[in-house]
Amino acid sequence: MSKSFRDCLGSIASPSSSTAFTSKKRLADASTTTSISHRIKNTLIHRILPLLIISGLLYTTGYLIFKSSFLPGGTLFTLFIGFVLAHVLGYIVSLAGVAPLLGMIVAGVVLRNSGWVPAVPANVAGPI
Repeated sequence: MSKSFRDCLGSIASPSSSTAFTSKKRLADASTTTSISHRIKNTLIHRILPLLIISGLLYTTGYLIFKSSFLPGGTLFTLFIGFVLAHVLGYIVSLAGVAPLLGMIVAGVVLRNSGWVPAVPANVAGPI
């Protein structure tokens, strides 16, 4: 008539198959009903905004330490733009299911051949 403590504990520890099925179904329904705007908002808040903040802080720190080398046209500015663009293209390519390294390589090729940023001088690129 009345269940013992052990029987209650056993029913909690091993749920029936119907309970497991309904919880899996609820999870599947919840994942399909998330709106695209919700996903975009989460991506913006959790991925893009921190990258922008970190990039801004790195640029400010680099400018305060190295002054003219970190201004547009300087050697360190070129390396900084390459770093940021490589990570941005790596993230975009990873959304397509490809390795982010491919986007980073494309960023390097585009920067080197576009003329948007001056090439790194040989005295800097040599030791690297």
